Amino acid sequence: MRLKVTLCFLVFLVAGCDSYLIAIQPTSTPTASEESPFNLQTEVDATSEPTAEAGGQRNQDPTPELTSEVEDETYQLQAKGLQPEFVGDLDNQQDLTFYEMDIKVTLDPSHVRALIEGGVRISYTHSQESPLNELVLMLWPNDQQYNADMVAGPVQVDRQLVDSYIESGGVVLRVPLAKEVQPGEKLEISLPFEITSEGSIVNQRKRFGVTYGVLMAPTFYPLIPRFIDGMWQTEIPPEGGDTTNSDVAYYQVAITASEEYEIIASGVEVEKRSIDNQQIRVSYVTGPMRDFAFAVGPLHKISRMVDDIQLNVWVLPEHIASGERLSNATTMQMEFMNDLVGPYPYVELDIVDTPCAFGGIEYPGLIYICSLDNDYFIDTTVHEIAHQWFYGLIGNDQLHEPWLDEAAATYWQVLCYENAVGKERADGQLNQYRSWVSNPENKNAPIGLGIADYRSSGDYYTVVYFKGAVFYDALRDEMGDETFFDFLSIYYEKNRYQFVNSRDFQGTAEVVCGCDLSAFFDLWVYQGGEIPDW
Repeated sequence: MRLKVTLCFLVFLVAGCDSYLIAIQPTSTPTASEESPFNLQTEVDATSEPTAEAGGQRNQDPTPELTSEVEDETYQLQAKGLQPEFVGDLDNQQDLTFYEMDIKVTLDPSHVRALIEGGVRISYTHSQESPLNELVLMLWPNDQQYNADMVAGPVQVDRQLVDSYIESGGVVLRVPLAKEVQPGEKLEISLPFEITSEGSIVNQRKRFGVTYGVLMAPTFYPLIPRFIDGMWQTEIPPEGGDTTNSDVAYYQVAITASEEYEIIASGVEVEKRSIDNQQIRVSYVTGPMRDFAFAVGPLHKISRMVDDIQLNVWVLPEHIASGERLSNATTMQMEFMNDLVGPYPYVELDIVDTPCAFGGIEYPGLIYICSLDNDYFIDTTVHEIAHQWFYGLIGNDQLHEPWLDEAAATYWQVLCYENAVGKERADGQLNQYRSWVSNPENKNAPIGLGIADYRSSGDYYTVVYFKGAVFYDALRDEMGDETFFDFLSIYYEKNRYQFVNSRDFQGTAEVVCGCDLSAFFDLWVYQGGEIPDW
């Protein structure tokens, strides 16, 4: 039994656990001057001509391509985002996509408006077996879950302006390639973009926008989706489900905003300086990370070190008392996850107060929490911290196999109680989950379906989250405590930064326990059926 009781945080848990496409010229395109924190080469081919003006794009020069010198410097910078014992992970991650962004944020709380303008340069290595004829970029701020409008382009590929086409209501930007890209070949892509967000997202269940004077801005950049079986994954998610599936990548991001605000972002700050005593420019690197998010607002920081991790809780002034409780509970959960799953490899984690926005939303290195003004925020935070491991580090298809991360994160809420309060309280939480899965159709449904395969969003949440948590506990009983927690550690060590599916999960469990779990997984994950002793 590897669970440990952390009594010093008991009071905090008891109190809280019940609980679109036209051309835009960016105003902050990096230059070779000292304005660029990464000293980028900005020369572009003077003979480069666009093949056409597609999608209403204007004939403009996008941001410049990367150079090998920049890549070398970038690789060295990425180590700053990792704990010393994980810097060696970079040796096995040299062909990851590299995003470099330079953006300016204008936040106007009085009119509840935000503007993000800038550019991105992407270095992409085609790592799949089939040739590549087109590139796709996802413009997620145009999705229904985001209170935003995004314009992007023109696109330049390998220093040549190219056509591009908008699809799926502005979310998909498709870029035909002049010549076929073979496995192992690299592309350099660059384009400017602009995002506007108008109106409050308070109580709107939007994952992007302004709430109580704070801008939350996840996945705000043109993102290369996953390439699976010779196709780009460009599905638009059902309402309520997570939007993005992405592979880990390297990020270098410079964000400029008014000095009256704090800037919080995924990764670690490597430079911060004042511009004309009116704005600040903060630069970040991440190490291998699955996504990038940031926030800007009038926030107060509560900071502490947890197992050599810089843990920052950012709250509005009126939530400082809750912020202290949140910091304490987060400390416990980070220690707990480090101990039972495996060490968090990054040097920093930030949690940001975004009231009444979307409950809680996890992004690698940054978590948005909306509920600091009620008694449920610790439960929410425990769940979202678990996602730093389950999806953030061990990736999975959030559209088609969401149980792999959501069931795990929900079960860690149970383990939270067991760790800090005791087994009886954890069993009570599991019994509550069972009561919520009372409908026979949900009780017998498999947890391994895609979001759109359930009858409703309510059924999706009930089966994947709550029945999924009960599955984890049943698997623990099936394997025994010691073997179960050994399995979690081995699963993490084997799949850190990777992308897994249900069969990978099952296979690792069977290897660790030396047993055949086919019938167990058929009943719970793949086929469903009546669960004995429910």
